[in-house]
Amino acid sequence: MLHKFSDAATMAITMAMKNTITVTITVLGIMFCAVLLPALTLAQELRLVDAASTVLGDPTTYRAYYGKLSGEPHVFMFSTIEQLTHVKAILLVPDTAEAKTDISGAFIDTLHPDSPFVVGDGALVEWQRFFDTGGRESYLAGPVLEATVPPGNYELRVWSSNNDSSYVLVVEGEERFSLAEVWSRFTTGPHIKSEFFGKSAFSAFVTPLLLWPIFGGLLIIGLILFLIIMVFRQSSRVELT
Repeated sequence: MLHKFSDAATMAITMAMKNTITVTITVLGIMFCAVLLPALTLAQELRLVDAASTVLGDPTTYRAYYGKLSGEPHVFMFSTIEQLTHVKAILLVPDTAEAKTDISGAFIDTLHPDSPFVVGDGALVEWQRFFDTGGRESYLAGPVLEATVPPGNYELRVWSSNNDSSYVLVVEGEERFSLAEVWSRFTTGPHIKSEFFGKSAFSAFVTPLLLWPIFGGLLIIGLILFLIIMVFRQSSRVELT
């Protein structure tokens, strides 16, 4: 009799655990769609420019580079190996009272460093204001640099009249999601808020760019704790019977 009771108790515990896991997985799926998918749509790679020369990497991947000129142009280097590669970049400035719209840029083939093949002059374009919903900030969009290039080594140079202006270089392309990029936002986001918009670094944590990952992470932790509690309770009920 004890052996049969033990088998029945084991089966009951197993069934309870299976039911709890099934329910939890279903809830996790729903929460993933409701909470984490919006975070995936904000798969932005944010970079802080801390040197005069920067390796751009893959020019077909979406990235936003935040920099401030300090006496000399900034150079972004990249290489292409495909037969033809479409490259597009947009120059922005934070929409603040101190904003300077004298930022210019150019594409340069390193084989002909003195002959830019695409030039965007900030003084000759009409800067357009737009609002970034991810970071909850306004920007002014200026020159667009666009070209289809053969295999080779290239530079994207950014400068201003006195080389003392803040800017954002947005390289357009495929948005790629990774947990490492989400994690890096928690350091770059507050820095961007404070250094480029003159706001509290803490305000970055209440923007969708950081709030969605925080909310999603807390929900996942809560659901894992819920699963543990439910399994423990089911086991306790079976032992009491």
